[in-house]
Amino acid sequence: MLDIQTDVRNEFSSLLKEIKIPEYDGRETQTQKYGCINQFIYDNIPTSLYRYRTTEEHNIQALKKSCLPVTKPCNMGDIFDSLIAIDSDRVASTINRELGAINIDAMAKTLFNGGAIPHDSLKLLDPKTQALIQANRHRLKSDISLKPMLKAAFDNVKKCTMQQVPYLKNATVNTLQNIRFIACFCEDVSLVDMWSDYAGKHTGYALEYNFKEQELLCPNKHSNCKNMQMKHILFPVIYNDSYDATDYALYIMQNNIMSMHSNNTMQIRFFDWLFYIKGYAYKAERYRRESEWRLLTQMEKSDTHYLGLKPYDSMPLSPSAIYFGAKMKNDTFETLNQIAAELGLKRYRMVDDSLTRTVVPVPILS
Repeated sequence: MLDIQTDVRNEFSSLLKEIKIPEYDGRETQTQKYGCINQFIYDNIPTSLYRYRTTEEHNIQALKKSCLPVTKPCNMGDIFDSLIAIDSDRVASTINRELGAINIDAMAKTLFNGGAIPHDSLKLLDPKTQALIQANRHRLKSDISLKPMLKAAFDNVKKCTMQQVPYLKNATVNTLQNIRFIACFCEDVSLVDMWSDYAGKHTGYALEYNFKEQELLCPNKHSNCKNMQMKHILFPVIYNDSYDATDYALYIMQNNIMSMHSNNTMQIRFFDWLFYIKGYAYKAERYRRESEWRLLTQMEKSDTHYLGLKPYDSMPLSPSAIYFGAKMKNDTFETLNQIAAELGLKRYRMVDDSLTRTVVPVPILS
């Protein structure tokens, strides 16, 4: 196995840059590409991953039911930072090219010959120009000002479209924050900062998971995982400056333009299905100490409108051990220790280690 903290993340980053799964790929090709990612992840999942928890009631109830709480990124306790970057200049040049392809000359020629502009094309024009063309269509056949008028109208369309560019980043981040559920894990159970930030300043607990023993990721853990479907995917976070989401921004903008053009009623095919993994994979370098892995879950087909999804959910997933915080209250410890014993979990108490200035787990003997 590669060194988890460095090599795995670097190689996973290279893999995501190398592989794209556009919508036009055939099913067999898509399966092969997904398989490369699945197998790499499965081969390099750490033996144990840990999830730090507070002692809030919904966490305790989930533990009783051996369920894993998951949430939309927009509801996470810390700022969800997917480090989205969009190349505005590239978006601008593409928009200019797409609008130029509408061919103003051809539209003017249609009018000169007494034809009518299809309604879908008229929608590209501002209301004032639409009304002028509709009211004076026959006179415009001989009006030499028609072409400049159309050019001015389409220049205005480009201007209005470009004004949307600054909002594309927010739209992209908003999409990522709402269309998936997510759960976060760590490679180390002895990180003081994690206990402070995510486990109630050491009053909470941490749960240990062995994902290679879970059917969640690979239905048959003894079989090759290349063909498993990616309803759930666990992956290492990449600590890097940014993720370039320009292709997604262009997808949004081009579809908006094409949907208004009479000769292009079909939507552009999606550029890369892995966008819905890549967009969650990046996080700021300052968080590297967390050694984070993320479990990403897809919404059910019935939940096609992501804004209608409830903000929290849970999924069946059993931990293998529990670690009680060094400052957990005695009554809380008694309650959780009883639950953990009934579930058959290994149990540990975290204690301060003055020599290493950290906390270390001490087994609780039954």
